[in-house]
Amino acid sequence: MVRKRCLFFERDIYQAINWCARARQYNNWSVIEALIDVENLIDLTLTEHYDKVDKLFEILEDKFENDINRSKKLTRKELFDILYSINQYDGIRSYFKVPKGGCIGKKVASHIKRVHVQLCVRNHDCIICFEEVDKGEY
Repeated sequence: MVRKRCLFFERDIYQAINWCARARQYNNWSVIEALIDVENLIDLTLTEHYDKVDKLFEILEDKFENDINRSKKLTRKELFDILYSINQYDGIRSYFKVPKGGCIGKKVASHIKRVHVQLCVRNHDCIICFEEVDKGEY
């Protein structure tokens, strides 16, 4: 099976483990550490990039209004694939809410939610090197 993209969890080995073991329930997985050099990056944590993507989707929604199924939200994969078909980027960086992550505080809940940052790499040439993390490190 050929994959079109690689997902990396930025500086959070435990989210990578959680995603493999619990979210996807993979039986056989490893955690790798990678050196990635992405030049053409869409960084959705930055207002400028987020606003450009948002504006682009407004235009697409207006242009293809009858073709869009408004009863469901686009998945991240669908969104990233549409962006790639328009502008072949090297990677997208974005934050995501951790499913079942809750908020800080048990007795008095806060508005601070658990999130993680992922980098979706489309251009595999941007992955300079990688190595498996020793299981003793996690």
